[in-house]
Amino acid sequence: MIDSTVPREKVEDIVFTTPPQNAYEFDEELYKTKGMGGSETALILMAKHLKEKTGRNVLVFAPREKDLTCESGVHYINNKKVNDYLAKFEPKIHIAWRHNIKLTNAPTFAWCHDLWMPGAEHGQNFDKILALTPFHKDFLMSSQGIPEDKIIVTRNGIPTDKFKFERKPKNEKKLVWLSSPDRGLDRAIKVVEMARDEAPDLELHVYYGLENLYKYGLSEKADMLKKMMDDRPWVKYHGFTQQDKMHQDVSDAVVWVHPCDFIETSCLTAI
Repeated sequence: MIDSTVPREKVEDIVFTTPPQNAYEFDEELYKTKGMGGSETALILMAKHLKEKTGRNVLVFAPREKDLTCESGVHYINNKKVNDYLAKFEPKIHIAWRHNIKLTNAPTFAWCHDLWMPGAEHGQNFDKILALTPFHKDFLMSSQGIPEDKIIVTRNGIPTDKFKFERKPKNEKKLVWLSSPDRGLDRAIKVVEMARDEAPDLELHVYYGLENLYKYGLSEKADMLKKMMDDRPWVKYHGFTQQDKMHQDVSDAVVWVHPCDFIETSCLTAI
């Protein structure tokens, strides 16, 4: 509960807050060297662009060990400090990334990257909820009863300069898996295994790590997938891969194998 009787200094800051926990640290500098999920990438790029477009102070409170001011000027701050900040200041805008926790009386936009957001039915905690696609908007309305006038449909995007490289010749034996392994990698392996009866040279290259599964309590699933890959030398496990490198690595593939029952809100891999 926000104590409205306590005076707070109104500032021009744009503030992002994240849930108390995340599978890994992320920021603008790590994005240049390490693999990042789509939701983390979206926050990193949006914070950077908002800084460039508005000139305002942009702060991202997220789980991390050390605070960092990036080359763009965006500040990444240990989220344990968010309560101290919001006890003193009321920012211009608050963007709640993947959560609906009431933290401030500032205009609040709940950025829902996932299919649904825990607690989003409590609409008093935000001014608007940001859906990624018209389908996502309809799902939030039907599954969580969010009124249509509380939803803004946004969009996802990819920097086109990431694809300004010389394509490698196509490798007719190279198939790829590009999503979180728990979303159907086991089925993909079985599909390719059957295809190898007709084309025994086929390889499946996996560009996503198992680490997050262990962090989210899916150790049994992760162990099963690891064994499936270890038992099949034609499965080439690359793990988390920095995005620029991944784009170049997969440019010679002929098929993206995706027998997946995970409902996407806006699939950046497909885009």
